[in-house]
Amino acid sequence: MSLPVFTLVILVLAIIQGTGLVGSTDVFEPVLHRHGSHGKDQLSRQIRSVLSMLHSNDYTSAKEQAESVVAHLRTLENNIKVAGPRLEAGNAAYMAMLISRADKKACSIGRTAYINSWATNYISSKRCTRLINNPLSCAEELRRLSDNKALSINCQNTTYRTYEGNCNNNENPTWGAAYTPYERIYVPIYLDGIWEQNTFFNHLPNSLTVGKETANMMANITPNSLYTISLAGWTNIVLYDLSHTVSYKMLHSEADIVCCSENNRKISPRFLHPFCMPLVSKNGECINYVRSMLSTLSDQIYGPAQQMNMASHYLDGSSIYGTTAEIADTLRLKQDGLLKELNYHCKKGQPCQFSGDIRPIMDPVTAVIHVVLIREHNRIAKSLSKLNPTWSDETLFQEARRIVIAEIQHITYKEWLPIIIGDSLNRQKYDANIHPGVYNSFANAASYFALSLFPDKIRLYNEDRSQNTTIPWRYSIVDPDLLNNNKKFDSLIRSLSTQTCQQSNLKFTKAVTQNFFGKGKNDGLNILSLIVQRGRDHGLPSYMTFRKLFGFPHNNFEDLVGDMPLMNYQILRNLYSDEDTIDLFIGGMAETPKTGAIVGPILSKIISRQMMITRVGDKYFYENNKQKTSFTEEQLNEIRKSSFARLLCDNSENVQEMQPNAFKIIDKINNNLVDCSDESKIPKMDLSYWKY
Repeated sequence: MSLPVFTLVILVLAIIQGTGLVGSTDVFEPVLHRHGSHGKDQLSRQIRSVLSMLHSNDYTSAKEQAESVVAHLRTLENNIKVAGPRLEAGNAAYMAMLISRADKKACSIGRTAYINSWATNYISSKRCTRLINNPLSCAEELRRLSDNKALSINCQNTTYRTYEGNCNNNENPTWGAAYTPYERIYVPIYLDGIWEQNTFFNHLPNSLTVGKETANMMANITPNSLYTISLAGWTNIVLYDLSHTVSYKMLHSEADIVCCSENNRKISPRFLHPFCMPLVSKNGECINYVRSMLSTLSDQIYGPAQQMNMASHYLDGSSIYGTTAEIADTLRLKQDGLLKELNYHCKKGQPCQFSGDIRPIMDPVTAVIHVVLIREHNRIAKSLSKLNPTWSDETLFQEARRIVIAEIQHITYKEWLPIIIGDSLNRQKYDANIHPGVYNSFANAASYFALSLFPDKIRLYNEDRSQNTTIPWRYSIVDPDLLNNNKKFDSLIRSLSTQTCQQSNLKFTKAVTQNFFGKGKNDGLNILSLIVQRGRDHGLPSYMTFRKLFGFPHNNFEDLVGDMPLMNYQILRNLYSDEDTIDLFIGGMAETPKTGAIVGPILSKIISRQMMITRVGDKYFYENNKQKTSFTEEQLNEIRKSSFARLLCDNSENVQEMQPNAFKIIDKINNNLVDCSDESKIPKMDLSYWKY
């Protein structure tokens, strides 16, 4: 079955015109600059000519119409609050909602963005699509017309990066800030070019079907013989640091939105919020899904809907320190530059707010690394206090934060990334012209490869690396006792560096396909279905579109044979009736990993591009030595000694030995256990270079 002609026209025109390609030619050759001129293109000229006839009254009318739509939602939302469905606290749907819950600032911006999308629809349908039947190009031209309407920010020249990420770039202070839109490698594909779900959904398998069939067809999950489960945990640390996708709440009360009944069935249309996009099977099974919150830089920006990133777009420890000064304030001890550690009064099954983000404490592997980083901050703050006894709490905190962020960046780029993509990045120097924004396709598709790395069970180890017990790997708030009990915590640290992860492919454990967000056996969700649904909600282009963008064969199913195992190829043939509808996440996970890499070529391209702009677009990146805020060369040399192994050694209670590269399995020849005190094998920063 082929795609609708309308959809094919959009895709073809986008590629021919270049309107589908966003980014910077300075970094990526196949990608045209976001603001590049397309004036010579005939269609573009026609659309601009039509839109040039817009008057201020048109924009006023559009905003009035949009505000009217929002006002009419009040009655529906009141009815839902009184008699609509509720979420049971603690169940899987509730937990899924909890990790994507928007705060008040996000809700305010999301409301403005929703109004903008309706105003865009009004202008496009009234002035553009009536004359030129190309919604995508109409919406894109509207975006270009309003690109310079972002609100200005007054920035003070500061030694330390802000929590939200703004004021990193002097000329473009909103670049990389929290609450701003994700960036795009390729324009979103919506039916109306703005936000409406695409009609090729009729040609796609149901998201529930994709998740279930993928799980049912795969068996014999195989361990990776080279790498430890810490690789999966660190991937989550990077993902949570760079991105946080949140869902809409009710516009008038900011109450949570529920799209399915208490017994997971469809609800009456009179209680269905327009932000609902539930996963519904043929037999009526209903899984809650609320559309992701949109973002905008002002109330005068039009064009295709862009989803919000509630985290800062920089690799800046935001999941540890928070994304606002207010959140950071609640996490600090307000003494000697220290962070609060675990809440010893925390109850099992309830979130312990000792971090800037709940997600790192949702699984035991990531939670241990998160606690290690908090301990590292406090270890450094205590050392700095001894070296500089006159420093204030604020100075101690910010200097320790600055060093920990540098460690995270160093470990990510020197140890983690080469394993994931099989290469190191060539370009490294800061470039103020590079937008550091996180790609939608990275945050909401490519980065989820980590889920295939996690095992069903975590093995706990003694100091001699003999196994003492196992615990289930679950994504549903870690038992505080695992993190509070020093003996168990040390056992988990040894697990990170001893137990192998799984192969990265379409084989996922039942913890992922049946029990995600669950408390027991099979009472959770299939997260694969939710990832697919989110990709469709965000208008992510298909896997084949990315193959074409990156120069890979893309004409038919047969073009995939050489890039993935035959079994995976057959799964895609069985699931998708048309190769042009393969979801990006599913197609990417089906690929054979590149030689020396964890992921295949398409995911590798997306990840490497993301990590490139994250580095070169960050003025405060630790190796950027041309700023007055830069580390000294002596301090840089010390930071370059940091490693994941050293983090684990320094922040355990009684772990005595560690292999030098803790992301890799213990190898008696090349990566054997050594004493943590042996700094010749596991180098350690000398903080005396921070004595002032």
